[in-house]
Formats: sequence, C-alpha cells, structure tokens
Amino acid sequence: MNPCTIFYKARDKGQVTDCQHISQAVDYWSYLVDLAVDARDWLKEATEKKAGECGRSPEYYVFTRDFNTTIRAANSLSELASSGIDWKAKLAGFNRTLYGVGALAEQMLSSA
Repeated sequence: MNPCTIFYKARDKGQVTDCQHISQAVDYWSYLVDLAVDARDWLKEATEKKAGECGRSPEYYVFTRDFNTTIRAANSLSELASSGIDWKAKLAGFNRTLYGVGALAEQMLSSA
C-alpha cells in the first residue's frame, strides 16, 4: 500500500468513527496531517517531471487540494479546541465523527 492509499483509508475511517471528546478529533487530525505529509512527499517524488514529459499527474493536483484542506482543517480544529466553544452543541448530533468535527471546525469558529 502506498502512502496516498494509507492517507485516504485513514480519512475514510475517521468519517465513520464517532467523536466523544474534542481531544480525540485533535489527535486524529494530527495523525492525518502526518499521513498527508508522507503522501505528499511520496506523490511528489513519484510524479516528478521527467525529461520530455509535460508535468505532474492529475492525481498530484487532486492530492494537493486534499492536502491543503487537511492542513487548514487541522489548524481550525486546534483553534476550536482552545476556544471554549461548545462544539457538541454546535453540531447537535450532526456529523460528530472524528473527520466531521475537523472538517466543520472553521464553520463553527466563524459562527461563534
């Protein structure tokens, strides 16, 4: 299994794992960031422009978008965790997965 597959499998697992405490989400997103860095490095090397080729693969650009989204969500989640905002009330049972809490952290911060 390559690092990108591992990243996407971990992301998928987080989308179905319930979050009881904000620290679980923070730990999960820290892990996801580490996996994303490994995947980015692997994919960058795997798609390096070779002589006579016209650039990186579409997969590289798709993953770059996912990488940036992951970093932004992890940063927002760290801010949310230290903000004192009642994230459980904001989500009201909606999308309270490890992935969902991080993915929605920026929105929860902006609506506070």
